[in-house]
Formats: sequence, C-alpha cells, structure tokens
Amino acid sequence: MRIRWSAFESIFREFADAAEQSVSFFVDDEEGQVLAGESKVGSPPVARHRLAGDVGRLNVCGSPSRETVRLCWAACERELGHQIIINDMAETTARLWRQTNALLRMSASTSLALEPAAMLGRVLGMLVHSTSFERGVALLRTPGETSYTLFGMDTPSLVEASSLPALEGITDDVVVASDPVEHVGLLDEGAELCGRVSSVAVVRIATENARYGYLVVPFHRLESIRSEDLKVLRAAAQIVSIAAENAHTLREEREATRLQVENEMLTTQARDMEEMLHVVSHDLRSPMTAMYGYMHMALDEAEELTAAVEDGVGGELVEVGTRIATPLQAGIRSVEKLNGMVQRLLDFSRVARLDYHFEMLDMTQLARGVLDTLGFQIKERAIDATLGVLPDVVGDRIQVEAVFRNLVDNAIKYMGNGDRRAIEIGGRYESGAVVFFVSDTGMGMTQDQSAKAFLPFRRFRVDAAPGEGIGLSYVRKIVERHGGRIWCESEEGVGSTFFFTLTGGVAATASGPER
Repeated sequence: MRIRWSAFESIFREFADAAEQSVSFFVDDEEGQVLAGESKVGSPPVARHRLAGDVGRLNVCGSPSRETVRLCWAACERELGHQIIINDMAETTARLWRQTNALLRMSASTSLALEPAAMLGRVLGMLVHSTSFERGVALLRTPGETSYTLFGMDTPSLVEASSLPALEGITDDVVVASDPVEHVGLLDEGAELCGRVSSVAVVRIATENARYGYLVVPFHRLESIRSEDLKVLRAAAQIVSIAAENAHTLREEREATRLQVENEMLTTQARDMEEMLHVVSHDLRSPMTAMYGYMHMALDEAEELTAAVEDGVGGELVEVGTRIATPLQAGIRSVEKLNGMVQRLLDFSRVARLDYHFEMLDMTQLARGVLDTLGFQIKERAIDATLGVLPDVVGDRIQVEAVFRNLVDNAIKYMGNGDRRAIEIGGRYESGAVVFFVSDTGMGMTQDQSAKAFLPFRRFRVDAAPGEGIGLSYVRKIVERHGGRIWCESEEGVGSTFFFTLTGGVAATASGPER
C-alpha cells in the first residue's frame, strides 16, 4: 500500500511545537531507513511503537511525557487508518471500473452476435477458411413465421418455407447431398438458394425448444469432405442456434416489457383522466347553479313586465316581457340538460373510485327486481319481458343491478314501434364461463354504431329518447371493475343483444325461462 508520509510530517511538527521541551519524532522501517520525520544523530529514541499493518515504526526522541507519546502514536494510527480506507476505496473503484468495462465489452459482443447478417457472414466465412466447404447461405426464421430470411447473398431476402419441401423434410441433423438421384429435390433447392449447381451439405439450426433454420454450404467433391469438416459445420450450426434462440428470447422479453410499460402508462393516464373528469365535473356544478338562479331571477322580472299591463301601463311591456322570457326559458332548459350531463359524468367518474363490496349474488332475483322497478314502462309499451334462471356469481350488488337497469332501460327506450316487442334476460355457458345477456327486438344499430356504442356521448337515435350518451360507458366501467367484458351484437331494424361477463364463482346452473 502506498503511504502519503507528508501527512505524518505535519503531525510530528504539531506535537514538537506543543512540547515544553525538545522532542522529535520519525518513522523508519525494519532496515532503519527513515520514512517520515528526522532522525537526529546522537539522540537515540526513548520510545518506539509499531504502526498498524507493519508499515513502519514510530520513534520518539528527547524527553517527552508519556501522554505526548501516546497522543502522537494515536494520531499516527488515525492518519494511517484514513489512508488505508482511501486506498481501499480507490482499489474498489478501480475494480468496479474493470468489471463495468468487461460488461460493456460483453454487451457489445452480444449485440454484434444478435445482428444476423454480420454474425452469419462471419460464420460462413469461417467455414470457407477452415473446412473444404465453399461459401454458402443461411436460412433463419422466428418460430411461427411462414417464411425464412436468406443470408449470405448480396442482400438478405425472404424465401417462403412452402417453396422448400425437401429442406423442410430433413430429419437428420446433417445431410450431405451429392447423389442427383437420391437427393434431387435437395440439390435443386440448394442450387436455387446458393445460385449455382453443386453438391451441398445441410445442417439444421435448432435447439431443444425450436427449429430456426438451416445452413446450406456447397462443396466441389465428396472425397474432399472430412469428418473434421462436418464437426466444424455442426459446431457452427450450434453457435448460430444459440444466438438465434437468444435473439428470439430477447425480442420476446423486450416486447413483454414494452407491453407492461405501455399498460402501466395507460393505467396511469386513465386514472389521471378519471380524476380530472371528477374534479372538472364537480367544479362545473357551482357556476351552473349560479346561472340557473340568475336565469330564474331574470325570468321572474320578465313575468313582472308582462303583468304590468294589468295596471294599465300598456301592451308594449307584454311584448318586451315575452321576448325576454322565451330565450330565458330555453336557456334554463339547456342548463338543466347540462346539469344532467355533469351529474352523469360525476357518476361515471365515481365508478372507478368507489370501493366495491363483493358477495355471492342471486342473479335471478336481482334481475327480477330490475324488471319490477321498470314494470310500469314495460307494461306501458306493451313489451313481453322474459327472464331466465341465471347462475349466481360474485359481484357488487348495487353496481351489477345498475348494469341490468341501464341495459333494460335502453331496451325499453329504443324498442321502436315494431309488431313484436320483447326483452329477454338470460345467461349461458361459454368455455366454462357465464355470459349474461339482455336482448331486445327494438330499433337495433348498424355494425359501425354497435362498435362505438360504449364510447361516452355517442347517441345514434337522438330523436327516440332523451339522454346524454353516458349510460353504456358507465356500464362498461362497472363490468371492467368486475374483471369482465361487455360487447354488443346488433342489426338495424331487428334488435340488439348486449353480452357481458363477470369474473366470480359460479354457483348454479342456468335453466329454462320464466315470465
């Protein structure tokens, strides 16, 4: 370890200046060579202490007190300890830099190895220089793809796997094809790939997990091919196989990471949008209430103007009052409509914020309660409502009831004036899961409209019923909070069916309908 002895010189001067009588200090090694301080000839040390780490000995000359010797030795030990720590930190830093550089070099070589054209160019060149094979080509593809990328020619190109039946039919790891009768198909495909007619050796690029392609290398004479050449060819294929699998795995991991990051970003954005929606909707209530109040005050003033004619003021005030009252009444209706929209927006934003209380639900009883609640509208429109026996599932009672209520209410509103008016609520099993549905024989929607039905403020039958276009978005939010999904199948003039799933335990079996 390298010691900075100048620091000890400073310590010695401080103690020598503080001593009441002549005192000197120095450090020497085992051979007596002075490392720090000054050894005065003819003044032998009166005290000697070995420093930590056997870096030297502290010598004290003159007539110092024991306390002075002890304090000087402690100061030297402390300085030595600091320097040891600094040296250790320097060595650790240097070691970390060496490791980092090694990792960077490995990373660079890995990136190079995962570049197919460069890597395969080196492998194919190595085979030319170290074996009897000539310059060949490589075919690579990702598992699941239907075409190979051909490397080794001037530029990579795509080759359909279906155009290589002989190559795809190889079952051995290495095939040496030179007989035009036995290997006619393989020789033809090799000539097409390599650009010249020749005998070829083919080795599969594969691991235990998947097949990634082939190395196809031509040769001039079969007698020139030695067993060592085939071993090198197998080794080259193994190197390429590992590199191809690493590249495939890395791409999958990157894609999974990308999807995870995007999903987290979308979740954060959705949460921020819901929070902003809640704040904006809440803040809109105060100015709307003020507008509503001021408009009513103005309307009252207008009515007083029209009433003034009874006191003999004249008909002019009646006309003025009427002219003012008409737009005020229209404005009040608009504010009431806007207030309804804001309230639905608040309800929509609260769906994602509420704490759900999950329990086992009697879905048949729950749906029957919804039909009873809307019974007057159903009877008034002469609608035939059918309810099947639904499986019980886990969910939040209030929110699931809201799903049925919104869907049935929409079915009533958009029933139209057709001869057959029917609503059916049921459930069916699909792949072990329960799919609930609310079906109607109403106006229906086009395919484009049904695809956009769950977007906020989308209304396609504005003249059929009042509303803000929030209901289906509200329903979708509830279903998604239950881990399910909702979709629609509809035909214009025939009717619509809304399907939805709820993630939860299924406790019963669906059976026939009841009326």
